[in-house]
Amino acid sequence: MLPGLILAAAATRGLCGPSSLAARAPCPRRQLLSYVAFTAGRGAAPTPIHALVADVWQPVGHLAAGTPEAADGSVAALVRAATLQRRLIAEHACRLYPPLRTEKREHGLMRGVRLAIEAPPPSAGGAATYLPLPDCELGEATPAEMLRCGFAGAPGSGGGIYADYARRDSPPYDRLAVRRRLAEQTKAVEEEGGTASAFTLVAWPRCAFCTKARAELEARGIAYRHVVVDKYSPEHAELAMSTGRPSVPYVFGKEGVLLGGFEAEPGWPGLAGVLADLDQERGQARAAAAGGAAAADEARRAPLHAFAAANDEALP
Repeated sequence: MLPGLILAAAATRGLCGPSSLAARAPCPRRQLLSYVAFTAGRGAAPTPIHALVADVWQPVGHLAAGTPEAADGSVAALVRAATLQRRLIAEHACRLYPPLRTEKREHGLMRGVRLAIEAPPPSAGGAATYLPLPDCELGEATPAEMLRCGFAGAPGSGGGIYADYARRDSPPYDRLAVRRRLAEQTKAVEEEGGTASAFTLVAWPRCAFCTKARAELEARGIAYRHVVVDKYSPEHAELAMSTGRPSVPYVFGKEGVLLGGFEAEPGWPGLAGVLADLDQERGQARAAAAGGAAAADEARRAPLHAFAAANDEALP
C-alpha cells in the first residue's frame, strides 16, 4: 500500500459506520465562514482537495480545520473535515466537472465522486501525495462539529459565493482587535439622542430576519442599535467561533448577552421570544393598572352611594 493510502486509512479509521458525520450537504456559506476563521484568523494553511476526473486528480477547492481557539493541520483533522463536508465538496466537484455528473447519476454521489486530500510532497521537487477519502454513507453532524471545519470551493467559470469570495479584498484579521471591537459594538446600553438602546442587532447589509427584527422593535417604540458586518468578514467569523452560532442576525440584550437571532433556537430565546414575554408583561401591567383605577373610582363613589341609599330609606 502506498504511504499516502496508509495515512488515509489511519486517519479515516472509525469514520464510517455508526457516527455523527453529515449525510446531507452542509450550508456552503457557513463552511466558507469557518474557512475564513481558520485560514485568515488562526493561521491555518489551506489544504487542497481534489476529485478524480478521467483518472486524473483535479482541484475542487481548499480545506481548513481547527477549534474556536486554534487551527489544526493534522492529517486526522483534515480528513475528518473533508469527511464531514464530503457531500458539499462532491456537489461542488460535479458543478466544476460535467463528467462527474454522469458518475453521480450512475453510481451515486458518495461512490461516483471520488475525493482526495493533497498532502505536501515529502521532499522538494517530489510528487504530491493524495489521501483518498472513504466511500461510505454517514450520519448527522452537530453544529459544533461543522464549525470545526471549513471549505472554500474553486470559483470555476461561473458566479456564486466562491467566485464572490475570490474577488473580494481580504481585510486585516487580528482576532484580539476584532473581539474588542465587537465587545464595544454590542454593549447593551448606547445613548442615542438621550434614549438608551435596549438591543443591539448585528447582521449583513441585507438580512431578511434583521429587517423583521427592526420592524418589531420600531412598532413597539423600542430603541436599538444596528451594527452592519460584511459576509465572511473577520467580525462575522469571530462571532460564529465565539458563540457557536454562524447565522445572522445576532441579537444582544442587556449587558451584551446574546439572545440568539430573530426566532427562538435551541439554547436561545430569540428576539421574538423576548418581545413576546415583554408584551405579556406590559399586558399584565396594563390590566393591573386598569383594575387599580377601577377600584379607586369605586372608592371615590362609595360615599355618594351611601348618601343615596340613606336618602332612599328616608323617602315616604
